[in-house]
Amino acid sequence: AMFSTFSIMRSIFLSVIFLIGLLSASLAQGRKLPAISFEEHSTVYANANRGYNEKDRYTDTLQDVLILEQLSAILTQNGQLLIEIVGHTAINESDTLGAQRADVVYAALVEAGIDSSRLTVVNEAHSSPIISDDVLFELPSAEEKAAANQKNRRVEIGVVGKREE
Repeated sequence: AMFSTFSIMRSIFLSVIFLIGLLSASLAQGRKLPAISFEEHSTVYANANRGYNEKDRYTDTLQDVLILEQLSAILTQNGQLLIEIVGHTAINESDTLGAQRADVVYAALVEAGIDSSRLTVVNEAHSSPIISDDVLFELPSAEEKAAANQKNRRVEIGVVGKREE
């Protein structure tokens, strides 16, 4: 009985390791981590990403610091990946804020031990909003407009290539 318990535990452990490997590999295949969100007119994390369960019910907020920790772990495990860090702003914010937000994420990754030569910072400012200005202006309430603007205040991370090793 003791041997079979050990075998089961070993199988579970290997399955977990395999799933972590698949997750890491799938990031490079175009899947994205959630964007890192920011407070209005600020470089302070907003923790605005919502988590949903399989029934599409709201469960919890994804913490931006945890998203960064997951990204750091994936980049550490996959030393060949080259990353683009893209800053974005809402319609009512300074264009330079997109660059400042991307720089905050860049600095956090470098502090976590990621080689800066693997990271490129881009400022898109308000040139590619998730919620377009036309849609935003049509929203009936101030709360809906604020929520739409929140989606546009973000830093997106993309895999842009692989470094030769």
